Amino acid sequence: MKTVFILCIAFNCGMQPLLAQSGYMNRSINELSLDVYRIKNGEGNDSNIDGSPYLADDFANGNIYYEGKYEVSDVPLRYNIFNDEMEFKIKEIIMAIANPKKLDKVLIGEEVFVFLNMQNGSDPSGYAKKWNSGYPALLTKMKVIFQDQEAPKAYVDAKPARFVRSNDEHFVMVAPEKIEDVKSVKKLIEALGGNQQELTAFAKKEKISANKPEELSRLLDFYQKLK
Repeated sequence: MKTVFILCIAFNCGMQPLLAQSGYMNRSINELSLDVYRIKNGEGNDSNIDGSPYLADDFANGNIYYEGKYEVSDVPLRYNIFNDEMEFKIKEIIMAIANPKKLDKVLIGEEVFVFLNMQNGSDPSGYAKKWNSGYPALLTKMKVIFQDQEAPKAYVDAKPARFVRSNDEHFVMVAPEKIEDVKSVKKLIEALGGNQQELTAFAKKEKISANKPEELSRLLDFYQKLK
């Protein structure tokens, strides 16, 4: 059972918030007014399980933006793909954000993550990487699956339990409440609506692939310049 508590101290005790360049007010990690829960002390996965549930095992400094006004900078963060949780660390205590609906975005290094709270069951939900600023934006939904240990078979050694990274899924967020699956470059261009000829010519010239998000994001950057 997860014990949820609010990590929020000192903010209303005479401290004056600083306004970040982004328009957000700076808060320290000790002033993070989000529900969180403790995961464990220390680091590392079960040595008997191969693979990793994380995008990256090591924590990397990043920023948390939430409630449209607060920014917590230089937080050690990592994304647990398997649990679809954003973890952070205070000293050696590892915690996860329990109410991600309040998040605006999370930066880990140069990567931007948003939390999707879509009502339609066919739409993606949970954390997704956001490749473009503004709209339309490319979203990548990552997935890790867990495979149980396999007993040895004739001429085949036993396989330990393992985390396996599945294929990423890509979506275009046309607007905050409108997300469409990217099945092909052609379908993506159609979803954007305007500038069909220019986008088609650009995609052909640049050899844009529907399986390469960095290329799809370049196509969307080009579209934004045409607007």
